[in-house]
Amino acid sequence: MSKPHTGPALPADRLHLLPRHREMLLALLREHLPGIEVWAYGSRVNGQSHDGSDLDLVLRSPDLQEIPIGRVGDFWEALRESNIPFLVEARDWARLPEGFHREIERGYVVLVEKEDGNTAGKRQEVALGELVEIYDGPHATPKKTDAGPIFLGISNLASGRLDLGKTEHLSEEDYKRWTQRVTPEPGDTVFSYETRLGEAAHIPTGLRCCLGRRMGLLRPKEGRIDARFLLYAFLGERFQEVLRSRTIHGSTVNRIPLTEMGSFPIAIPTDLSEQRAIAHILGTLDDKIELNRRMNETLETMTRALFKSWFVDFDPVHAKAALKHHAANQIPRQGNSTRATKATPSDHSPLEGESARQGGQPAVEPVGGNQTPLPLLKGSDWTAERAQAYLAGMEPEIAALFPDSFAASELGPIPAGWEVRPLAECIDVIRGLSYQGSKLADTGLPMHNLNSIYEGGGYKQAGIKYYAGDFKDRHTTHPGDLLVANTEQGHDRLLIGYAAIVPSRSGATSLFSHHLYRLRLSPNLTPDYLCHLLNTQRMHDRVSSYATGTTVNMLPLDALRLPRVVVPCGPLVTAFDRAAKAARERQEQIVEEVHTLTALRDTLLPKLVSGKLRIEAPQGFSTEFHDG
Repeated sequence: MSKPHTGPALPADRLHLLPRHREMLLALLREHLPGIEVWAYGSRVNGQSHDGSDLDLVLRSPDLQEIPIGRVGDFWEALRESNIPFLVEARDWARLPEGFHREIERGYVVLVEKEDGNTAGKRQEVALGELVEIYDGPHATPKKTDAGPIFLGISNLASGRLDLGKTEHLSEEDYKRWTQRVTPEPGDTVFSYETRLGEAAHIPTGLRCCLGRRMGLLRPKEGRIDARFLLYAFLGERFQEVLRSRTIHGSTVNRIPLTEMGSFPIAIPTDLSEQRAIAHILGTLDDKIELNRRMNETLETMTRALFKSWFVDFDPVHAKAALKHHAANQIPRQGNSTRATKATPSDHSPLEGESARQGGQPAVEPVGGNQTPLPLLKGSDWTAERAQAYLAGMEPEIAALFPDSFAASELGPIPAGWEVRPLAECIDVIRGLSYQGSKLADTGLPMHNLNSIYEGGGYKQAGIKYYAGDFKDRHTTHPGDLLVANTEQGHDRLLIGYAAIVPSRSGATSLFSHHLYRLRLSPNLTPDYLCHLLNTQRMHDRVSSYATGTTVNMLPLDALRLPRVVVPCGPLVTAFDRAAKAARERQEQIVEEVHTLTALRDTLLPKLVSGKLRIEAPQGFSTEFHDG
């Protein structure tokens, strides 16, 4: 009896076999020769075959003893009656001479792995087409709408998840056309087959969407592969290497040939329960990461809403003015009646040149004038009941910081007692380091750059670079400093003029590039206040309107010096700063948690998917880890 072979097999993609023929062959092997290890060798493995070449197989029993001839004969008979359009030669390893063994061992592919009764950790390479249906998306782009079903794009794929922070929509009519080929369903895996190759994500429950250009979809075949495990197998090192080796490199873009993708080999656990256990572990981490991201988005939304309410719409001032106005108009009727009359909007004249606007007045607008005491603004929809309900939700000491009337100013009506000042009196602006690309490195000082600010404002952790070159003290920045983007490719103004605050995660000292301005503030403003002011739509429109350029938009220093802004009283800025800073620090903590969880997920994923780290899933679905 021959000794068991311990040498490495060739990669599964070396076997020249169409997915449909491979699936037919594997079905026959499962039916007639269960538990038998099967190797392919010969011309279809060594690269000297064509579509009609014979396929040479060798059958290996678990103990390498002879397989009963009747079982092999039944398999041969099934092959002859099948629709496989070429000759399949299957030989019993135990009946072959030693010299033939050595010849086979020079080059073979494992078609069916050996079974030893314990399937935990076992991996079988199968053609992707045996496990999933593969769909292509439409090769066109519909007209976009403001609402409706989501039009998924490759930009929505982000490190194994769907990033729906920025989405495009299409009409119901176009949705029907764009889903004629396939409608994405929960459990499907979507991926990019042109540019950003290797990116994929899972379709969650409740998402109504269609595929965009350059996107494909994998739909698991029932009982063949766990839907969520499919995503992790796709993202695993082994299949990513298959994608790289099968990529077609074009003059403009690289692409995955979808017509051949069904033949791509993918390694999966032979035990479906192990797939589910792996998906449960990795999925739990991904769910926690996603929950943390949503918590951060909620914190950001709440802080922006608070700023808008206090400093853009002036809601507390409107509320206090409404109550003051209501109290002043409690006019007694004849006799002892205590019924009051309610003033109507016509009781007050609008400000000259100022139209009434629901929701308050703008915090910034390039007009002139001096402060003049004003009554309740005409057109205000603040009733006494609404005002009482709003103020009841505020801390009394905070509400006391707001005035109860407005004053005329060059910016229109503003809360009485607040000032209008040019930004130049409040900030000091410095452009960042004009760095050498050759000095970018894996280590060095962290350097914030244009990719460190999100479109719409806020700090992007993933955008950090590291610099090992020379710099001056003026190019350094510290946690809490305010950065503003001063450059943008194109003229959409999605990034230029938006602001972000340097996080503590960058260390005590970091650098910022020449595509950013650093703002240092006078004591009457804080970074959180000014950051939120710059990121409001009205202020951003004002600042970014100074940008100039043909292909690249540049923001001059005057864009941050000339605009005039409303400056509230110091204690009120401090009160907002406490709330905003607490939310920002919590966001930074969450980012650290996400970083830790992501690192754990990225460490476990390749080990679990490959079987190097095995798990057992006993009853109750508790999991135990075993080094493999």
